[in-house]
Amino acid sequence: MDEVKVLNLFGYKRYSQVFPGIPVLYETSYFIQFDAFIVHLPITDIFGVGDGLNIFEETVLKLLAIGRFTPDRLADELCLSEDFIVFIVSALREKGFLEKGDDSVSEKGLNYLGVQNDRKTAAVSYVPYYVLCRRDTGDIIPMLFQRESIKLGEADFNNLPRRIIIRSGTAGNEKPVSIRMVAIKRQHNKRNLTRKEIERILTYYNRFSNRQIKISELGEVESSFEPYSIFAHLKFVVQNGDIDHILSSVGIQSHFAGFLQYINAIRHDFAGNILKKAQNYIAKAPEEKENGRKHGKYSYLAEKLSLPQNQVSNNADARARQDAESSGTIAKYLSAIEVALDIYLQQIEIPDSLLNSLHIQNAVDNGKLLFQMAQNLGIRGMDVMQPLFHIVSYESVKKWQRGGEPSLHVLFPLACGVQYSRPSQQFLSALSVLEPEVLMRLFSYGKIVRHGGRLNLEKGDSVENIHDRVEDFVKSLLPDFSGNTGMQLVNKTAMSATEQRLNARVWLLNSLGDEIYSNIPDKEKKQLERSFIVSSTVDANLISDFLLAISSALELELVNITHFLNVVRDMSVVQRRLEEKGGLPHGLSRVNPKYYELAASGRSATLGAYALAFAGTLPEPLLINAIRHHIFENINDIAEARGHGTGWKDFSKDELIRLRKKTIETIKFLEEMKDIGGIENV
Repeated sequence: MDEVKVLNLFGYKRYSQVFPGIPVLYETSYFIQFDAFIVHLPITDIFGVGDGLNIFEETVLKLLAIGRFTPDRLADELCLSEDFIVFIVSALREKGFLEKGDDSVSEKGLNYLGVQNDRKTAAVSYVPYYVLCRRDTGDIIPMLFQRESIKLGEADFNNLPRRIIIRSGTAGNEKPVSIRMVAIKRQHNKRNLTRKEIERILTYYNRFSNRQIKISELGEVESSFEPYSIFAHLKFVVQNGDIDHILSSVGIQSHFAGFLQYINAIRHDFAGNILKKAQNYIAKAPEEKENGRKHGKYSYLAEKLSLPQNQVSNNADARARQDAESSGTIAKYLSAIEVALDIYLQQIEIPDSLLNSLHIQNAVDNGKLLFQMAQNLGIRGMDVMQPLFHIVSYESVKKWQRGGEPSLHVLFPLACGVQYSRPSQQFLSALSVLEPEVLMRLFSYGKIVRHGGRLNLEKGDSVENIHDRVEDFVKSLLPDFSGNTGMQLVNKTAMSATEQRLNARVWLLNSLGDEIYSNIPDKEKKQLERSFIVSSTVDANLISDFLLAISSALELELVNITHFLNVVRDMSVVQRRLEEKGGLPHGLSRVNPKYYELAASGRSATLGAYALAFAGTLPEPLLINAIRHHIFENINDIAEARGHGTGWKDFSKDELIRLRKKTIETIKFLEEMKDIGGIENV
């Protein structure tokens, strides 16, 4: 194993956890090798989405900017508990508004408050960032990566497939991540970045990241070439509902085309291979997918949200059974809330400052701290939730982080603390659809059922009503949860359409090969993919559409080939040459001369006319070779099938597949003829 530098912003998260608004059909990860520059920027401000301060943090920061305040004095001044003040100071320190050594207000804090800094004449503070560049061309990736985001990993260069192993996660909860890597030989000359290039990178980065970086005009921008390459963790995604556009991301924005262009330039079959893997993935049974990672959790959550069958009976035993089932259902709904909070907190992660505060306090004080945070969120009715906050031990939080069972009296207070530190619209939306009073009633019902008591719902509550409230809560908290299907993917109709297109694309890739597939025009690809609709039960209209698709694909191929070539203007000369060599099918002998003139001029004509125009471009050896491979016979068969009139409905599935096979064979022959220069050299 060799030690390498790695950039891993995703950690062990899935793409949909970082970008929940994009429906994912399939995703895969690679560590891709880049060169890098180290850029030293004279930074004045760095503010982002998560850097805004709430009213408590801003007030404490203002007091600390005035003078020295101990936590107990701050607590007295603001009429807040001392442990809450300690947490606020810790959060300010973590965000960089306070110096780590003595808790004095930092440069960033003074800039935030708009205070004129007396130290403005001092030397400018430089902050180092990494900038990646392609190893094949030297092209710059216009993104900035903090030095802290570069870690060390272990690379196995000797075995196939080559992999990099790193550890990711919070302290004490790290997980090993093993991902395939792509090593790339450097082919460009080393150089340094100009200030203009760096400013362009900064403009792009500020536009698409959630952080805004401002550099001082007083300081010089410095850059140097990093001697060691960096392997960046990239995710490539096939979208559900749009397989034409594969997404690539390092974790800053949902898609950056430069990453996809880089890997496609190195591996020409990359996009095709991802589509094939996506097809294999969706063909698997649900329980096989991803070893039940997030898919399993969502399926488990969907099972918890299932409605019981509504069967009314006068039979006492049946009613007793229904009561028991209703009790079990209510318990499942409480469990659904716990599982949803579990997934949500795993997605957004818990700030270290909050964990540190919970670690140094006892369970009772933790409950008080988290409840005060919850109250400060300004959510109506939070007082009724106080029983959930009585005891929150650090040990119970760590037990949950290590895979323990989720429980409401741990996860809900924790979610409130995270919301205070790292605001999320999802959590507020979820609480707005499931009021605290309803949540507490459900919590009480769940306790009764779990302890074997007899459940009596309060007036106005019903299994169906509670189900709807809980489902709304879950969908608000987890926008990518699609309901009782238990899948992140969109509805079955859309899924079916995507699967059909994916199957067609993979069939075409396998039929033509990656190189020929990449060379033919997109319109031609779409026509060939349309032909994949053949099935044993297709009706006459679909057969007509199929025949139109394969003939249109051939027309596009022939037009593309003959467009820049000299075509013999006399059709009879072309037909006579073919006939002398035994290569003139009956249908091509009856082509209308007017259509031939149109085809020879590159205008709209018939398939037979295009075939003869193509024959009119070929010298003797190539014409004989085309006849030997039955090219004109194939085109004639397809043209006649298209003009079959009402006889469309008489085609069997085998006959249609045979015609499609002839189409593919003909296109492959024509493309291979182009590749060896046979046509261009005429």
